[in-house]
Amino acid sequence: MSAVEVSVLIPTFRRPELLRAAIESVLAQEQLAVDAEIVVIDNDPAGSARGVVADIASTGAMELRYVCEPRPGISHARNTGVAASRGAYVAFLDDDEAASPLWLASFLATMQAHLGDVVVGPVRPRFPDGVPVSAYARRIYERDALTSTGQAIEWSGIGNSLLRRDRCLAAQAAADRIGIGDDCLGDCRAAALAEDLDPLVTVRARQEGHVLDHADNALMKLVG
Repeated sequence: MSAVEVSVLIPTFRRPELLRAAIESVLAQEQLAVDAEIVVIDNDPAGSARGVVADIASTGAMELRYVCEPRPGISHARNTGVAASRGAYVAFLDDDEAASPLWLASFLATMQAHLGDVVVGPVRPRFPDGVPVSAYARRIYERDALTSTGQAIEWSGIGNSLLRRDRCLAAQAAADRIGIGDDCLGDCRAAALAEDLDPLVTVRARQEGHVLDHADNALMKLVG
């Protein structure tokens, strides 16, 4: 296999149409001057996402690969994706999200310009047309640091992020720094990326001297 600069990891569980939209949004990236790959991690033991990946893989310009992680849970799926990926940078996209056209280009430009180790971007919800949406729903589904591109931030989850593999996903060192056991990491000791551990991951990253930057243009939309 040829080397790639960026790996986009998409964990999924029995949402084939949303998964298709997520993959297609990555394939539609613009102004991306480096080679990238997409790794879909199917968390369904029955392998329900395999067909979607196979259909798109034959038509996309970007390398698209499928792996199955039968153990339930987003942490297992993400860690399996990290282990299977090859990029110097690793981006995370959920299967109910769609990336804006400049998502990856903005991430990479911000990381390189500001020497960050982790770059995160805002998430905006996209609700169905004609459906009333409460202020509460808008608040819980939207995430925005409300700061300009390149600014260091104090906290973010792992969603909509780009990480430098050599700084943030070094196998044993990352596991030791994050301070959680093999039961959370599974067979892959690359990183602990469970959703409920996101604050822990980013807090420890700051403690270890990693820089968390914000990229305002690296926008994802949560599909309502």
